[in-house]
Amino acid sequence: MSVEVWLSFIIASAILVAIPGPANLFLITSTLRGGYRAGVPAIIGVGIGVFTSVLLALLSVSSAIATSDYLFSILKYGGAAYLVYLGVNVWRTSDQTPNPRADCEVSRRSITVSAFLVSILNPKVLMFYVAFLPQFIDPEMPLLVQAEILMATFVVLALINASIWVFFARVSTQLFKANSLFLLANQTAAVLLIVAGCSVVLGS
Repeated sequence: MSVEVWLSFIIASAILVAIPGPANLFLITSTLRGGYRAGVPAIIGVGIGVFTSVLLALLSVSSAIATSDYLFSILKYGGAAYLVYLGVNVWRTSDQTPNPRADCEVSRRSITVSAFLVSILNPKVLMFYVAFLPQFIDPEMPLLVQAEILMATFVVLALINASIWVFFARVSTQLFKANSLFLLANQTAAVLLIVAGCSVVLGS
């Protein structure tokens, strides 16, 4: 692809990944509660989720899901239920003060899996990739090479964006040293996760 098309894709993708959504919210929540020991595994999970979503879109698996009401409903309601579950879990433990050193290997793995599920369990994201990515593909040029470039670029941008969210969330923990402020931050994040889950269903 031409450099102009690639740069246009970078700009469009950077704006897309920076838009606040469930995945970015999960990154913030995890980092507020566990510092970098929780934020880094969340970044990995989001990166794997974005890679999987883009790969599915490029393989047109998402198109098959779009034509199947059954598969689409499974993803939609499953993703919504998982977001609500995360929100309820954050609310129930919202009074726990940050303890970055308390994470063991199992919990970090759990955070990675949760971040992956938050990223992947949204059929509308898959459908968007199906509509978004082809706009930057030239059918007269090698498709595989273009697909690899677009996928690698998008995943790198998603990882950079996730790292920025985690960095600012970690820095902001200095503002929430008081238990009352930390409790408010956690409860706000919990409500937003629940609202995000409900919007997946109600917004359809």
